[in-house]
Amino acid sequence: MPDNDGIMSGNYRRTPLLFLTGWMVISLVGTPPRLAAQSPTTGSPLQDGAELARVREAHATELAAVTTEGEAAALFSSRLAAALGIKETAALINNPTLLAQGQDKTLRARLADAPMRLTADLAAWHLAAALKQAADTDDDAAWAKWKDEAVRQRSWLLDRHERHLLRRALALVTALDALPSPPSGLTIDPAVAAAYATYLDRTYPHLRGPEPSWTALAERDGADGLRHRLMEFWERAPQSAADKAMLAASYYRTRIRPVLAAEVTALAIRAEAEAEQRATAEWRALRGWKDQVREARGLVRLCGTWAWTMHNHQNHQEQKFVLTFAPPDAPDSGTPRPSRIVVLGDTVYLRWEFSGAIQEDSLLLSGEDRRLEGTFVNSAGPFGSITGKRIAPCAKP
Repeated sequence: MPDNDGIMSGNYRRTPLLFLTGWMVISLVGTPPRLAAQSPTTGSPLQDGAELARVREAHATELAAVTTEGEAAALFSSRLAAALGIKETAALINNPTLLAQGQDKTLRARLADAPMRLTADLAAWHLAAALKQAADTDDDAAWAKWKDEAVRQRSWLLDRHERHLLRRALALVTALDALPSPPSGLTIDPAVAAAYATYLDRTYPHLRGPEPSWTALAERDGADGLRHRLMEFWERAPQSAADKAMLAASYYRTRIRPVLAAEVTALAIRAEAEAEQRATAEWRALRGWKDQVREARGLVRLCGTWAWTMHNHQNHQEQKFVLTFAPPDAPDSGTPRPSRIVVLGDTVYLRWEFSGAIQEDSLLLSGEDRRLEGTFVNSAGPFGSITGKRIAPCAKP
């Protein structure tokens, strides 16, 4: 065991004399606030989902009209941020002085696209909900309206934001009208009709699944692929054009189209759930960014190397060591470090945990962030004062 001047290596270096085993938790400052990265929100995901659904429905028209990244950013800034209660966070994202110079790169990179992702999630959620409604009605006008909306938003929403479920659904919806309903008043030889259906049933028995199923063909080749397969039989059994059209349309409408429509419904349900989950996660994260920005600013003030002096009031002994706080952007080195750091204004809270050993430091920054003074308490009973003096500036990551 090193002496009182012993120094341990690492981002957070201190002598192990402070940490003993078998301690109980004794809190000097009560339960400290949790960091934003650990608990960014209040409320359950279920409650958040219900609130997001309300916002999505209230802004359905605007979400359906977005076709570019710029329009999405404008909608978020002008309407969605206020509706979601994160207007202040939106202002922080656009503020070039979020953090001290040189300390904001990681945070700003993580913040930059968050509003766009949330807007895209809400738009995808709306599109999936509208798709499910069209599938429920199975009305040609509803399908056409949904397809037009999806095509308008495809370049920015379906392609750029990895909405593979909605992309698959769009391909199937486009193929739904591959063939019209069979004309009425025409009859055909039952034997020919039976031979036609038997050929297709045996040659392509799988309605869903991977190639060569009918759904896979519709997603890959669309209406053209379906029409080609439906006409394949006539290479073996010539027939009149009217008979060919009637048999193909009848087979498609009775056997293939219901399967495609059911697959669209399944994709809509999955896409809606995925978009809701992603939107909820993004919203919860954005609601915590203000606290995380505040935390990062505090860590910038704390960053550096400090000469640390602790006076134990139980035995009136002093312990001196060097403690280094790494920059906020520095990777975790795996060396001992506080399990929690909270900086609120000039107040600093540190919590240390080692094999059941717990110590809490309550400190105050002063002297233009060159001094730290306060008290400590640990779960073995010792308590006393702390004096810290900055001896080296913050090292760049």
